[in-house]
Amino acid sequence: MKKGIIVLLITLLAATSVFALDFHGSFRAGYQFTFGDEVAITDVSRLKDLAGRFSISSSAEGDGWSLDLWSPAFDSAANKDYYGYYGSIKALLTVDYSATLGLPEDVSAQFMLGDNGFSIYVPYLDPTSYSYNYIDSVGDGIMAGASFGYKNYSITGAIDPVSENGKSGIVYAGADYGFVSVGAGMQIKKDALDVEAGFVFDVAEVAQLDDISAKVSALYQYAKENDNHDLFIAVSGGYDAISAYAEFIAQLTAKEYDLNAGVSYNLGNGVSVGADGSFEFDGDKAIAGAGWAKCKLNGVTYQAWLGYKKNVYAKAQATLSF
Repeated sequence: MKKGIIVLLITLLAATSVFALDFHGSFRAGYQFTFGDEVAITDVSRLKDLAGRFSISSSAEGDGWSLDLWSPAFDSAANKDYYGYYGSIKALLTVDYSATLGLPEDVSAQFMLGDNGFSIYVPYLDPTSYSYNYIDSVGDGIMAGASFGYKNYSITGAIDPVSENGKSGIVYAGADYGFVSVGAGMQIKKDALDVEAGFVFDVAEVAQLDDISAKVSALYQYAKENDNHDLFIAVSGGYDAISAYAEFIAQLTAKEYDLNAGVSYNLGNGVSVGADGSFEFDGDKAIAGAGWAKCKLNGVTYQAWLGYKKNVYAKAQATLSF
């Protein structure tokens, strides 16, 4: 009840403003053929279950404040545990007090109030999208927080004061100097504590390499609940139409280690080709890899893979995003 009342108050605060309504989503259709003793065909489409694939968002802003609203247009009970909500409206009010308090230009102060709806990015390249490098607001109530900045530094904190499942909160501190971004934060829950720290260093900018991109990055994650430690190290680079990456993932508690690498070439006109591979150092030392081609035409992305992961497979799909 408390949660619903606060969300309503946030919404009414900007009810006199004109909202821009945006509808986002995607349709995906495709199949994967796995060649073993028999050919297995897997439907990789997103046509049967539209849950969580679409969202409606709206925003409004005034003098020193902004309000964002969003909600999944299609959801299901099956996705409730994963997404943390079911058919709800998420709201986030941000108020900038920098001008009100008469702060210098290099100092900022913001207040945030939201329906458990904000997360903080932790610097990391994440070339394989395997790590989740965000500090999320948690709990089932309203998150109230503040953010302060001075020149290249920032600190953010938030707490859920009305959760029925115990208090929770987040805190994060970071710095951005252009050529390097660093940050660390923690997520505090009733019986658990998650910690993340990461950085991204732009080698090319420091070395003044105008035609080459080169970055190195690392991320450390710790979860007290299961005493889990993970370490990610990544490098990426590119020259002209060629780009490449390599990533080492160490799940230290589970003693599992993976090495991933990939290269791609942009042919122009929305067409690109590439290859990705991975090697597991533990267990059966599994090797996997695939070559792929991608083309974007009239808002539809067509992509095909030919690869190996325990068995040879071929995959093709088309995705319409809007």
